[in-house]
Amino acid sequence: MKTNGLVIWGVLLTGLMCHASAGLASTSFRFLELQSGAREMSMGNAGTAAGSSLSGTYLNPAILGQLWQQEVCLRHTSWIQETDVQYAGYVYPTMKHGVFSMGVLNLSYGQIPGYDASGFKTSSLEAKDTAVDAAYGRKFWTCFWGGIRVKHATEKLAHATAKAQALDIGFLYRVPFDWGNSSPQIGLSFRNWGNQPQFVREKQDLPQETALGLAVQPFYKSFTLDLDLVLPKNSDMGFRAGVEYRARDTAFFRAGYDSRQEDGNGFSFGLGIKAWDVEMNYAYTGFSDLGDAHHVGLVFRFGSLAEKYYERGMMNLRREDYPRAMVEFGKAVSLDPGLRKALRRLQETNRLLQKEHKDIEIP
Repeated sequence: MKTNGLVIWGVLLTGLMCHASAGLASTSFRFLELQSGAREMSMGNAGTAAGSSLSGTYLNPAILGQLWQQEVCLRHTSWIQETDVQYAGYVYPTMKHGVFSMGVLNLSYGQIPGYDASGFKTSSLEAKDTAVDAAYGRKFWTCFWGGIRVKHATEKLAHATAKAQALDIGFLYRVPFDWGNSSPQIGLSFRNWGNQPQFVREKQDLPQETALGLAVQPFYKSFTLDLDLVLPKNSDMGFRAGVEYRARDTAFFRAGYDSRQEDGNGFSFGLGIKAWDVEMNYAYTGFSDLGDAHHVGLVFRFGSLAEKYYERGMMNLRREDYPRAMVEFGKAVSLDPGLRKALRRLQETNRLLQKEHKDIEIP
């Protein structure tokens, strides 16, 4: 498995270096860079190698394969210059066929004053950007996940409209040994690859970028460090770094830095609160003359996949099919280590299976 992983990442890194040599050009549809959530924003948008909800999959769609609950994700951003961003998305994990998601992003610029050729003020102009997407992710091998996302985006200013289709592809690899307090994860994603949209007469590139990330827990399991190397198609290489501290898995404190932030000093801060299956996140970015940006996100989780595996384990346990019951309880525990009833049933089934084997051996 180690050899396979090294070969895979050798191929992917070759693609990463080839992308670094791309030429520079003007870029449109920059609002596609705002698809990540409040958690990621507060960590400098670092998160190619780790994520805990749908919003993190916009940095790497392979993360979708690690989600095991149905999820509704909502976000509102009060952006600079009276610009607002709204997002809604949904995650649906299956037991055998991977994880599916869909999302809608809307960016409104408010009312823009209109002027005629003589400079006299006319009626206000409407300007807004919209993107809809669908994504799929799954686990392919013991330590390897992959994912893909397709997007349809529209930019509108008064009567002029531009449309674009884009593709995200991501990979995630969990190193099969511990470093610090857990196994590190390595992520690679190719974001916003697609056609050149035309607005009026001019064609421009999408905000394509390739990112290589590392996620580790170097000191203890409640502290996570994310590091990303970012290679945009139309600008210089940069890096992003983010840290998160979890207090009893209830309160989250985050900070980050993005070297590519064009406005401001690149720093961001945020926090999160989790109660049962509801999580609220907040991020602050700004530190510029244009103003500050406040990001608020809500995540509602339900329909645990771990619970489904637990129920299947109970069904097999009642049938006295102990080997299959152990497999189902084991899957439930691997998805949700905090599901204590599944762990107790796993231990109970193991004892029953051992007893059954002893009874068979006695003549």
